Amino acid sequence: MSEKKNSQDEQPVVLPPQYYPYCPPQEDEIDLRELWETLMRRKRTVIWTTLLIFFAAMIYLWTAKPIYKGGATLEIGSALIQTGQGDVNIVEIDDGYALQEIVKTKFGVAANTPKRTRNILNLSMQGPDTEAIRKQLDTAVQYIFQRENERLKTLGLKNDAKVFPTHLVKEINVDTKPIKPKKKLILVVSIVTGLILGIFLAFFLEFIGKDPENTK
Repeated sequence: MSEKKNSQDEQPVVLPPQYYPYCPPQEDEIDLRELWETLMRRKRTVIWTTLLIFFAAMIYLWTAKPIYKGGATLEIGSALIQTGQGDVNIVEIDDGYALQEIVKTKFGVAANTPKRTRNILNLSMQGPDTEAIRKQLDTAVQYIFQRENERLKTLGLKNDAKVFPTHLVKEINVDTKPIKPKKKLILVVSIVTGLILGIFLAFFLEFIGKDPENTK
């Protein structure tokens, strides 16, 4: 009887929540050795993918036409006009901002004026033919000179007015070295891209090649 009574008096011990042992959540661990072994098994995939993209870049560089760049810089002319009160005003013969749109529309020559300036005009042009670039830039410059002469007639300047005509600050120059394509950059990018795609393809082939029965 006493043994039966003692067994009934015994109660299970319940620990408060703060005393429960902490079990961290299980996370998938990345086995670097397994990844390396996968790359070794699929190294041909990585190599051939890299070579394929590299040779594609070589073919592009072989067939792409080189692009050259030429340019020139002008200072737009101005005139000193003396008023009746003895003051002197500086009048710009032409507008640099207006010339930007004109040379671009008429001759396909890009133009811009540096910040905080109105009388400096930078001309530039790109193309596969250096002689055509030089000729087009020269045509645009001659047009600007001719336009200035016509505007001087409309301004009605007096004979004593001092005129500073438009002139070339930087002569027309066409680079002999092409600016495009950038061969070294393209080759480096092709190798890096090929390696990345090759590694991705290697893991993808390894994933689809696994037998589901063996992965359980």
